[in-house]
Formats: sequence, C-alpha cells, structure tokens
Amino acid sequence: MVSIKYILLLASLAPYLAVAEQLNDPTRPVGYSAPVSRNQVEQVSPAKKIPEWMLNTTLVSQYQKIAMINGKRLQVGDVISGAEVVKIDHQKVDLLREGKIFTIKLYNSFISEVKSSLK
Repeated sequence: MVSIKYILLLASLAPYLAVAEQLNDPTRPVGYSAPVSRNQVEQVSPAKKIPEWMLNTTLVSQYQKIAMINGKRLQVGDVISGAEVVKIDHQKVDLLREGKIFTIKLYNSFISEVKSSLK
C-alpha cells in the first residue's frame, strides 16, 4: 500500500515535472536554430515554405568569386533553392528569386580587408 506522504509528495512535485524550463546554451552560434522535427515539417504546406539560405563563406579574388551557401559551392549564375546567384562580394551574396533580390550576409567575420604591406 502506498503511503499518503508519497502521494502528497508526488502531487506537490507534479507542476515542476510538467513544466521544464528551456535553458539557453551560451556557446550556441548566433542565428542558430534547432533542427525541426519531421512532424513540424509535414505541417507546413509547400506554398507557405520560405527558403532559408545560410551563407557559410565567400572567396573573392581577381580570378574567381565563390560562395558557400548551405554547404554548397556556388558561383554567379548558379541556382540554389530556386534562387539565382547574381552577385558575390566579400561578406554578402545577392540572390534573385521571383523578380526579387535577396541579400544574405556573412556574420561574425574576422577579416574585413586584406592589405598588402610589401612594396
């Protein structure tokens, strides 16, 4: 037989067990969002889906311009998620989709400009 004390103890702890506080990770990168579960993805209709582009890095030289978006290597004229890459700069990329220009930027860059010190 279960003691009344144990039942009262469980009843008093139930609200704390039911509501768990979401803790923020201080080491989480800026702009990171947790992966979406498969059930949540199925609830969103394809017409309402908004493409998400993440600029990983850019390489701009006098010979080539390359952007890594969502882990994919792209150059001007390439297409990703229905958007065409129209311009690649040092820390941003312009995409054209459905007649609209979208600019995605590279955040937390530690190189702003490279200057030659050799003469």
